[in-house]
Amino acid sequence: MLHAKLAHELGRNPDGCADAGAAGRRGPGVDPRRGRAAPAASGSGLRPGMGARRGVTETAYVLIQCDLGAEEDIIGGISQIPEVKEVRGTYGIYDIFCRVVSGDKEGIDGIITARIRRMPRIRSTTTLHWIPSQGGR
Repeated sequence: MLHAKLAHELGRNPDGCADAGAAGRRGPGVDPRRGRAAPAASGSGLRPGMGARRGVTETAYVLIQCDLGAEEDIIGGISQIPEVKEVRGTYGIYDIFCRVVSGDKEGIDGIITARIRRMPRIRSTTTLHWIPSQGGR
């Protein structure tokens, strides 16, 4: 089921079905607030960029391998990135784990590729991102 406010914005009733009340009167693909064609929807059912405006966020988990003894310096550097909500040293194959939160996937991509992966003494990263079509919570 869709949240009621989001359902209204998308022209759907809370069951997720098309709502003739919001979008149906103006025709399919018309943004009711602007009276013109709405941008193409992404696979998530939201228009691109809508997540950042509506408070919906994307989260990625980054597993990091680094040079021996560099963990504390890297954790300190990663901690300075505002979009990194958690960073911890770990036991095992990976030396550091961090959680990155941004308004969209492009934001996460920029943070990981331009800021985290370019830090000195990081050897490799593995990024985990959830698959929306598989559900879960």
